[in-house]
Amino acid sequence: MDEKSLIKKYQKEISELKQELQQLKRGMVENPNMATSSQEDLITLKLQGCADAYILDYLISVTVLGGRLYNMPE
Repeated sequence: MDEKSLIKKYQKEISELKQELQQLKRGMVENPNMATSSQEDLITLKLQGCADAYILDYLISVTVLGGRLYNMPE
């Protein structure tokens, strides 16, 4: 898989994670009376989504830098 394909793949995954995070946030706002354990579960999912997005951002950066290094003249 080439650099551009990887970047597009990771960008799509980041976008999907951000959408999931927004849905979780809306669920917490729309239903503030939910049980505490459910809120804790949502917070855990939110943090996991943020971590996943961070990892994908990192992978995109590594891919881009790797491509730049590969294409540098010796």
